[in-house]
Amino acid sequence: MTESNLDPEPGSRETYSMNPDWTVAVGDVDGAAAPDFDDSDWERVSLPYAWNEDEAFREDIYGLSTGVAWYRKTFTLPADAAEKKAFVEFEGVRQTAEVYCNGEFVGRHENGVMAFGFDLTELTEPAPAENVLAVRVDNDWDYEERATGERYQWADH
Repeated sequence: MTESNLDPEPGSRETYSMNPDWTVAVGDVDGAAAPDFDDSDWERVSLPYAWNEDEAFREDIYGLSTGVAWYRKTFTLPADAAEKKAFVEFEGVRQTAEVYCNGEFVGRHENGVMAFGFDLTELTEPAPAENVLAVRVDNDWDYEERATGERYQWADH
């Protein structure tokens, strides 16, 4: 699940659900972070959604498909958002997420069981502009954390 938070006045916050209307494609798709990338033939989903969830009740955890998938969402901020902060929050992405906003790398999160978020203020435009979030997800059992080279060992086999 993701949310976009705009701070309309000091001490107050508006929260919008970003869960509906995502697209997803399995595989490492070249150019998928670009805002003008054509994802019209990708599967339409609402979050939370695991790209391999159809296997969850048929396979042991060690038999589930792993690897890279891309998620994309086009969104429009309110017209008065120009002078406000904009954040996105994810409740979790297994295993790692590389987040892009309007084609710019925002950041990486490498712990699939924890919530995380990013400040998108400098990368977004208010209405009528459309903004695009693109998230590259990698849940490979052998994924190694970039900083340490360590493997994720939550359900190690």
